[in-house]
Amino acid sequence: MKKSTFLGLAMAVVALHPLFASAATDSKYPAADFQPSVIYLDKDAAAKDQPQTEPDPKYPASSFTPIVVFVDKQSVDQTQDEFDPKYPAAYFKPKVIYP
Repeated sequence: MKKSTFLGLAMAVVALHPLFASAATDSKYPAADFQPSVIYLDKDAAAKDQPQTEPDPKYPASSFTPIVVFVDKQSVDQTQDEFDPKYPAAYFKPKVIYP
């Protein structure tokens, strides 16, 4: 009993002593001053920093900007119905959208 208590205390002292701890041996974290940088192997990729302003003719959808073509006046003028957060589907009104 005394032997196991003494051994447990000795192990606690060794584990908690700053000279034996591995974290105390380093003066600071080795990656604390890490500065990432990009190394380009391809000179063309390094020179191409600016995004293309002209759309590619092979990909016409690359320059797509959404616009509103049709607005239903009836749905715009409609007022908002009551809404109960406890029962969100109570006032559900399905709408059919024709393409």
